[in-house]
Amino acid sequence: MAQMSNLPAQPASLPPSFITSFVGKCFPVELVCVDFPQALTGLDYLKDLEHRRRREVQFAMSRLDIDRASPPTDLELQTKYPGVARWLKGIDEKERKIETLYTQLYIGIRRWVLINELSLVPYNKHNCVAMLNTLYPPMGTTPPTSKLTHAALKSQRDGFFKYIQSVEKNGSRVLTNVMMQGAAPGDDNGWEAVHRILVMYLQVTNSMISDCTSVGDLDDVSVKDLNSRSTKTDSGISLRSAAAERRPSVPSGNVSNATSPLEPPRPKTPSGGRATALEKLARGLKTIGRSRTDVAEIGSKDVMFEPSPQKTKSLRKMRSMGALSDRSRNGSQDFGVPLVESDEMRRQRKRFEAEQSRNILKKGHEVAAHEGPQIGALTPYHVATLGHYALKGAALVFIEASGVQPNGRITPNCPGIWSDDQIPGIKAVVDICHAQGALCGIQLAHAGRKSSTCATWVSARHGKTSVRAGADVGGWPEDVVGPSGGEAFTWDVKGSADPEGGFWAPRELSVGEITALVGDWAGAARRSVEAGVDVIEIHGAHGYLIHQFLSPITNRRTDAYGGSFEGRTRLLVEIVKAIRSVIPEDMPLFLRLSSTEWLEETELAKQHGSWDVESTVDISKILSPLGVDLLDVSSGGNHPQQRINMFKSKDYQTKIASRIRQELRAAGSQMLIGAVGLITDAEQARGIVETSIKDEAEVAKSMTEAKGSAEPMADAVLIARQLMREPEWVLRVAWQLGVDVAWPSQFDRVRFPRL
Repeated sequence: MAQMSNLPAQPASLPPSFITSFVGKCFPVELVCVDFPQALTGLDYLKDLEHRRRREVQFAMSRLDIDRASPPTDLELQTKYPGVARWLKGIDEKERKIETLYTQLYIGIRRWVLINELSLVPYNKHNCVAMLNTLYPPMGTTPPTSKLTHAALKSQRDGFFKYIQSVEKNGSRVLTNVMMQGAAPGDDNGWEAVHRILVMYLQVTNSMISDCTSVGDLDDVSVKDLNSRSTKTDSGISLRSAAAERRPSVPSGNVSNATSPLEPPRPKTPSGGRATALEKLARGLKTIGRSRTDVAEIGSKDVMFEPSPQKTKSLRKMRSMGALSDRSRNGSQDFGVPLVESDEMRRQRKRFEAEQSRNILKKGHEVAAHEGPQIGALTPYHVATLGHYALKGAALVFIEASGVQPNGRITPNCPGIWSDDQIPGIKAVVDICHAQGALCGIQLAHAGRKSSTCATWVSARHGKTSVRAGADVGGWPEDVVGPSGGEAFTWDVKGSADPEGGFWAPRELSVGEITALVGDWAGAARRSVEAGVDVIEIHGAHGYLIHQFLSPITNRRTDAYGGSFEGRTRLLVEIVKAIRSVIPEDMPLFLRLSSTEWLEETELAKQHGSWDVESTVDISKILSPLGVDLLDVSSGGNHPQQRINMFKSKDYQTKIASRIRQELRAAGSQMLIGAVGLITDAEQARGIVETSIKDEAEVAKSMTEAKGSAEPMADAVLIARQLMREPEWVLRVAWQLGVDVAWPSQFDRVRFPRL
């Protein structure tokens, strides 16, 4: 028991020495070296350190049997335990000092993170609002200290929201006063004052934690002298010499992206090459098993791989395990960036970029921000999640619903691909998929009238399926668009003034905006190729913008993009042609459509018509010769009056996919068909019914296999939510079917036994 009492009070908390070291490197005294991309992590670590300090004080008091709500009198302590009395007095003094320092630090660091975001070039209002919402959430939260009231936090939030609006109108020069806030005479700006507070806070806090962890009980003789000891906690760094530690190094990453020419696109193959690639893709999707013997395993070597820009591989080459093997073995040719000390790289990069920005701005030019939270960019979360699907056997992994325009995202939290700055995040996902022997695809999308809503987890907290995202949380209510506009075209048929509504009323796109939109789809496709993706899918389903144009219920235009079937499908046809013109001929192009809106029997459909299976077959016959290789058959999502819930449609979608495939084959089209919605009921989920995985395996197999003279129902099966529930679903299905697929080498010892 004595040994257990000496254990840390918070065994799961990060060590104070680590936090101190990290924070010191993240927030050095030199403003140019502050690692603002890591600032949110640094703030979280400071919060963790403060919680650790409070817990240690609480546990120390508990060991001393002191109730802080009704502490013993000074006379009583001085008489019986003079050491405890001195210790307690010292703790009280330190706590008052720490509370003041932490309050100043809480406001000061957040102020500079927002100043940095507001100063980035080009200015991005959405990024600034998103950062403000992160640092000062609009919802009421518990104040971090007693000195910070709700009114004080609201004042900070409101003040910076005004700065966001002011910078948008007048530029970053309006930040001069706030940058000097708290500056002492002789300081260049107010950051040095914030850093001094940080140093004092870390020193006092570490000292208090050390004092508290040294406490035994009231009879512990050492307690009497705790306050007189000069105990020091190893912080891991010398904060005072943080600036001196910044040594020059080689700049890393794509520092010169703004001025360097783009990586050349993949060379186009002669006509006819695309069909061969499609055959390989179809075989790859149907054959779950594949060898990983020569595939480079992440973490297997102390080398940081960076693909050579001169050797972008086509789908045909990437699908070859031999080609992948060559890439792994010949790292000195295709790769070869040695692993270097990351802190030194970051320090020098900060100096280099700051100097570059100053020089370019002096010349009157603009430079794209290379650092800082980039709106719409993929994060390590996406690398971990999507990469794990590839690790666990998925043949093709999609990055879903990436907006081709900023206002094309469903929520402010959704990814995008309208800017070259978003290419590195996509490439990171592509690289890990390729490293595990899988292909990587991307869905290009525009949400149209279903955009500018809050993330699903936010809506769920409010007990709603959708919540509008206003400008104060990064939304764009004034720029929600559709083929037709006005309050009558709000998705849930509730006006913008209705507090129960979850969507904004769209405005009608002009012909000029539609032309620009087609160009943005092509630009997104070009960036996808540059990032190394193997497959592009156009998302035209679930009530998003393309679907809105296709449906006569949501498209009431009277110009060339509305009215007849030809007019309503014109946008989709133009997008397909534009994308095909900028991607390699052997790159597969998928299209996701809602094959039916499930509105055929409604009054709306009887009055205006609707998009149905026959319409899907007709447009497929048009698009196949234009270069669409696979139709991803889904359904619903364009109107709340749909007569079936597409998330509970059981096998309806797979039957529709089979019907479309049969009709296309009868018409002579070889377009591949992908089936979705294979697993929809919770009762079928592997985690709920133990024996259902066998049934799922048999269904997946039967979907893509011919039965006698009958054609298979589909050429590929696309799985989404079930992989989120169970990432190893592919490995389990292969196990049940007796298909011997290759497992990651690190997982060999936990392979399923032979049946």
